[in-house]
Amino acid sequence: MVNTIQLRGQFREYMQERGHNLISPDSLVSDTFPTCFTLSGGPNFVDRYLKQQKPSPENSVVIQPCHRFWDVENVGDGRHLSFFEMAVTNSFNGVPRNEMYKNHFDFLTKELGLDPKYFTMFVFGGGECYGTTFQPDEEALKIWDSLGLTRYSIFLLVLASYVFRGIRSLDLPFQMY
Repeated sequence: MVNTIQLRGQFREYMQERGHNLISPDSLVSDTFPTCFTLSGGPNFVDRYLKQQKPSPENSVVIQPCHRFWDVENVGDGRHLSFFEMAVTNSFNGVPRNEMYKNHFDFLTKELGLDPKYFTMFVFGGGECYGTTFQPDEEALKIWDSLGLTRYSIFLLVLASYVFRGIRSLDLPFQMY
């Protein structure tokens, strides 16, 4: 049986062997939005996206502390946590995205021996944020398809501007792929 310390190390080592550099996690309180916590999803790269910066190749791996608030009434039921760590890899102009997904998939299935028939994936389904409209992540859908996940295990998470106003996750529009 692997404990959490061993699992963190195993993930970091596995991804470093595949070209990712270990980076320090962001603070639990966001540097970009200092009145907010770092939410699930990993380090905050909002400046790279919103300012459309073109960084040099950078591949990173981090175990990121995160806070989850949108379903706090469920905390303590054995499945929901308000504070947790998320294993994250990022690549800006480096490792191709399909390779990153495959690395994660292989880590879960080959290294940890998990059965992919029990996987559930959430993929960005598009939406609007502060006046900018984003398209659904078709590339992610194609990659998960190519790895053999069934359409019944993939859900689209559609972004709506009210997500940033503290609405609970039950109010988020999920769609089956």
